[in-house]
Amino acid sequence: MSFFLKENVVKKVLQKLEPELQKRALNIKMNYSSGIDLDIVPSRSDKGQTMQFLRKKWNFVVEQTVVCGDLGDYIALLAVVQE
Repeated sequence: MSFFLKENVVKKVLQKLEPELQKRALNIKMNYSSGIDLDIVPSRSDKGQTMQFLRKKWNFVVEQTVVCGDLGDYIALLAVVQE
C-alpha cells in the first residue's frame, strides 16, 4: 500500500499508525521517502519482487518494462529489469 503523506504531518501520523499496526502483529515494513511517499509492504518483499509479480500477472516481458528510482530501495527493482 502506498500513501501520499506530507512531511509536516508524517511524525504525528506515524506515532499513531505504528502502534496500531504492531498491535495486529502484521509482518510489514514501512518506508517513508521523498518527503511525500509512505509505503507499507510485507517485510520480505521489495520492489523487485513486486515488479516480477506484476509482470507475471499482466504477462509483460522484460523488454516491455521500464523502471526508475532515486533511492537505495530501488536497487532490487532495477536488478530484475536486467534479467
